[in-house]
Amino acid sequence: MPPDNPTFWNASGPVPCPLRPAPTADMRRRPHSSIAPGNLRCPEEATCPSCSRTPERLRVRSTMPFEVGERVIFRSLPWEVADVSSATHIELFGRGRENQGMRVRVVPDLETIERAQSPSLQWTLGDPGWDPLLWKALHDAFRLTLSHARGHLGAVDWGRLVLEPYQLVPLRRIENLPFPRLLLADDTGLGKTAEAGLILFRLLQRRRADRILILCRARPEPERWQAELREKFGIETIVINDGQDYARLRRQVPSHLNLFGYLPRLVMSMHFAAQRHIVDDLRRVRWDVAVIDEAHHVAERGSATKALTELARVVAASTEALLLLTGTPHDGKGESFASLLRLLDPYAVVDPDRLDPAIVRPLIVRCRKTHVVKADGSRFLRRKITVLDVERYRTPAERRLERELRRYTGSLRLRADELEKLGRRSEAMGVAFLETFLRKRLASSVYACTVSLRNRLERVQGRPLPPEDETTPEDQTRQALDVQPLTLPDGRTEKEVLEQLVALAERIPEGSEGKVRALLDLLTRLLDDPQEKVVIFTEFVDTLEVLARVLDREGWQGRYVTYHGATPPQERETLRCRFLEDPQVRIFLATDAASEGINLQKACKRLIHLEIPWNPNRYEQRNGRIDRYGQTRPPEIYLLVATRSLEQRVAQIVVEKLERI
Repeated sequence: MPPDNPTFWNASGPVPCPLRPAPTADMRRRPHSSIAPGNLRCPEEATCPSCSRTPERLRVRSTMPFEVGERVIFRSLPWEVADVSSATHIELFGRGRENQGMRVRVVPDLETIERAQSPSLQWTLGDPGWDPLLWKALHDAFRLTLSHARGHLGAVDWGRLVLEPYQLVPLRRIENLPFPRLLLADDTGLGKTAEAGLILFRLLQRRRADRILILCRARPEPERWQAELREKFGIETIVINDGQDYARLRRQVPSHLNLFGYLPRLVMSMHFAAQRHIVDDLRRVRWDVAVIDEAHHVAERGSATKALTELARVVAASTEALLLLTGTPHDGKGESFASLLRLLDPYAVVDPDRLDPAIVRPLIVRCRKTHVVKADGSRFLRRKITVLDVERYRTPAERRLERELRRYTGSLRLRADELEKLGRRSEAMGVAFLETFLRKRLASSVYACTVSLRNRLERVQGRPLPPEDETTPEDQTRQALDVQPLTLPDGRTEKEVLEQLVALAERIPEGSEGKVRALLDLLTRLLDDPQEKVVIFTEFVDTLEVLARVLDREGWQGRYVTYHGATPPQERETLRCRFLEDPQVRIFLATDAASEGINLQKACKRLIHLEIPWNPNRYEQRNGRIDRYGQTRPPEIYLLVATRSLEQRVAQIVVEKLERI
């Protein structure tokens, strides 16, 4: 902005102007008003020798000839014109290595801005350096940079992909949207990664994807995205999994620059990105395209996902194009689904329980396996679901333990209701969570329930909890067991009840419970064919460990692999490959750490749920490990349920939610 004194700056420095009015004291007190000193103009500006510049500079000032998207050179660095709506300045977006992602406002009157000149290629037929093959390659590359007409689809080489017609639906939808923001909600295993890659490539063709951010689950998902984009679309990206990757890249970038403004195309773990200092850095940069994989993890579902939800909001506000990928967009609750739609369009949802189809439908693409027809006319194989009643395998000791636990959890439920009526809502939620958690543990295995009962007893007795109880972060084990000691409504002390329950649980030998014996019988039948393999899912690491010990006793040692949240990232792909390629490995025993991003359909068609997940999304994600594109045999899903137990009601609730979804 010009200084307060009556001078004007030109290329050679300040030149006094006798005709330009001097600012008054009142003007200096109002620096942002229309009469501010910086807005004072010489009345003879066009002809005044002190104020006028070259005719070219005068034309720039009077007509502002730059257009949005035009590449320019400012202070020896490359920039892109981002905004020309102001009459006094233009906004530039950095496009060089030193200024990548930076935004500046420049007054053309006061600065020299030059248009970037594209290098010219002049070849003459017969010159010694002339190569017809190289000329054709450059010619084809130039043709690919041209923007196609709306509705025309193109790519470098469709042969890199085996495309099905339904995978082009999102690409067609993007062509008809003013802003490419879409929820890709195809069923698990239909190839959403390929669909997102096609959209990214299309936007690159149209020069609308120079800066790309992809958020996904932790390792090995970032590396998988990087490999898919490189091999199938020729898009190079940089991976950030954790603090070690971040520190390594941070050392390569000048300290005064925002790392995320410097890196143009990035694949990052969403859990790492959800840290406060990373979110603050992301808030200060802009992206052309952002992709959030497994987007159901960023939906609003209480405090457990608060950090991820905030991350998604920041990214959604700082990008023009946004793709949300999830095979399970709806968990049966309207609010969590509505939160995903608000990321795409903040005004799309007024009432989460009453969505307007006319507004919501253009934002969503959802293909179901039952509706999809492949290019060859075939359809996806329909899965076969078998519910096995394990009631006949259960012992009287198990039934007694369940009755006493049900009595205890009933007392917890009554206590939670009392606290709710007294207005102690946070305490009531903690007690209710403890009641639900113990029921889930018993449904998984007696051993898992015993571990939690012991830890709860230690908490009641005033001793600190062990560093780890087990299980995945989503289950918030310590939150459940760390509830303050309670006085039960029936007059019993919680310590007495817990001591009785622990004693009952310890009388049941490890691995002798009904569900484990039913599983062993089922494995004997399913693995009778030496070519067959099976995937077993359980929610808790404690249950996985007891199953591994039982399999060892039954002679399966060396013929199974275990995969859980504590498995080192560098070993996960090795375990998956062993299961797929080693004929001696017959069983893939896993927790929900393997329910996303692990493709096992090439080696297996059978999957067993040791317990039914209370979240229908998790149930579908597990099934998607074998029921996905590339499966050549009808998938078989087995559920182990004790029909006269707490688990029977859980199964009914999950089915009701799936029908609602």
